[in-house]
Amino acid sequence: MRITFFVNSIVGYVDNPSALYTRAFATSLATLGNNIRVVEERQNEMLTRTLRTTGSRASRHVYERFPLLQHSTYDPRTGAPLLEWLSREVSLIDIAIAVQGVNTELTRWIANISREGLTRAFLVWEPEALDESDIVALELEKFDIILAPTPIARLPSLAVQPSLAEQDLIDDIDLALAGPLSDNLADADAAAATFERDFAARIS
Repeated sequence: MRITFFVNSIVGYVDNPSALYTRAFATSLATLGNNIRVVEERQNEMLTRTLRTTGSRASRHVYERFPLLQHSTYDPRTGAPLLEWLSREVSLIDIAIAVQGVNTELTRWIANISREGLTRAFLVWEPEALDESDIVALELEKFDIILAPTPIARLPSLAVQPSLAEQDLIDDIDLALAGPLSDNLADADAAAATFERDFAARIS
């Protein structure tokens, strides 16, 4: 499958555990043979904060240790220019995944864009931080599926458990900088394989 993750950051992990969880999940999906792309806004807050804390090491780590991920950035934009850019991004992919924390306007555009063969998913690593006002503001009811460790009330969901990539566990990365991590971390490869199986069953 051709999958694009739209993230607040995959490099900027300081006070942002989502970066660690997402790159673990994305890498394991790539290992299974999927074509994985990850995009984030250029010079975003999470990246800037991380580089101030760790220097260039965090960026180097991702580019050197996660070669299966196609990582790119885009210039900040809004309105019609953002929709035009997004339309190009999703034109040839199978799944567009907006990850909790990416900006609200982009999330809503992904929820509302439509193309035959495209599945629009919203990935929630911290469902406890998602309240009713967030569900409404992000228009989550318009997504085809919600990916989360636990089901989100009234929304169609598939279970995806947070995990850490082996590269982040064995290399010189200070995981404490990410903030509190989940107490229920799964094996990254197992989580990706379970998602692939359950997703295939849902769309068949």
